[in-house]
Amino acid sequence: MFCEECGKEVHDEAVVCVHCGCALKKSIVKTSPQKMFIAPFSFDGRIRRFEYGLSFIIMYISALSIGFFIGYTGMEEGVMYLLLIPVYWFMWAQGSKRCHDRGNSGWFQIIPFYSLWMFFADGELSDNEYGSNPKGLNYN
Repeated sequence: MFCEECGKEVHDEAVVCVHCGCALKKSIVKTSPQKMFIAPFSFDGRIRRFEYGLSFIIMYISALSIGFFIGYTGMEEGVMYLLLIPVYWFMWAQGSKRCHDRGNSGWFQIIPFYSLWMFFADGELSDNEYGSNPKGLNYN
């Protein structure tokens, strides 16, 4: 993409020309941001990094609590695995939505160490096939 004022090449996602400072045709449209934990067990939609991080914390606290409870009460191990099913379903659903925010299929979360990438990489700036930007920012 090229700036209309100075004619120099700029990045496709740029809003302002880095050479002359003039505004480019793309503009930011601010909408209301998505609320967190709307449908935590659903695999549809997109979530931000912050919600994904909180989901990890919730999952680990829940799994540890279940493990300590089963160990303390002396119940069978099978009960623990049964109680962990909703915890892991929650994390897989949240991971899938975070993959969607990056513009990828939810299956990407099974790639080793991809969950670390989902913590630090920013999502797509505009709407994609999985939904609107959860930050409420869209670029026209």
